[in-house]
Amino acid sequence: MAYQLIWDYLDSVHETQPDIANGVCLHQAIHDVYEPHGPLRHYYQQHHQHDDGRYLLTLTIHCRESATQLASFDRIQPALRQQATGSARALSINHEPDAARRQAALRSWAKRHGGPGKPVAWFELTAAAAAALGMFALLAEATRPAFTKRDLDSIADAYLPWACGAATMLDSYADREQDAENHQHIYVDYYASSSDAVTRTGRLIRESLTRAKTLRRGDTHRVILTSMVAMYLTRDSSRDPARRQATAELTRAGGRLTRLLIPILRTWRAIYRLRST
Repeated sequence: MAYQLIWDYLDSVHETQPDIANGVCLHQAIHDVYEPHGPLRHYYQQHHQHDDGRYLLTLTIHCRESATQLASFDRIQPALRQQATGSARALSINHEPDAARRQAALRSWAKRHGGPGKPVAWFELTAAAAAALGMFALLAEATRPAFTKRDLDSIADAYLPWACGAATMLDSYADREQDAENHQHIYVDYYASSSDAVTRTGRLIRESLTRAKTLRRGDTHRVILTSMVAMYLTRDSSRDPARRQATAELTRAGGRLTRLLIPILRTWRAIYRLRST
């Protein structure tokens, strides 16, 4: 929970001052979480406010301490550090308000981190780096005393860019109108058309589920991923009548379990709203 909290917190703080220099300093915390013996830095160095009551520092330290208690953290740390370094840099760019500068910086990031073996578009690579799922999967693996390099490679193959890319694109799909109103970065708008966005996002979903089958405890990974798809597709925005066909296509990409979960989650959301009023 704390790992997702630090991710969301940094995203929110960066939105208040969205330039790249500020983003680089802030998101060093993501990297530092997985360097338990490294220095703790001044993450607000480029931010107009410098005092959060030590909240970010405390959260970073807590995540560090939790990570080092995992059975196999030392063995999995290099893979975590590699993902964290790439994600921190991509996340530092995502809120840059100058669209041309943002796109140029993201293209440059994708060129460095892509390579000929990545069968996805440059913006799908950067979208994948904006999601924490791959690191969470590695942390879960680190709770086990025994695993192989092949296990780690299989996780990377399933999550980057597939599952992580699907997470970011589904979030962008669900929040598109709100992000447009707030002049936020909209990942699905990089696609050639709305139909292309749905087709390609569906491909990310299907590939992630197919590759998850090959993982040890693959059923657990598939349940998590299909639940993620269902959560995004039961948001009110995804249920808009104008999106009915697109949402149905994305639901089919999620497979049988997603179709089963959607009516259950719709009911849960309705009950939650009633209890909140």
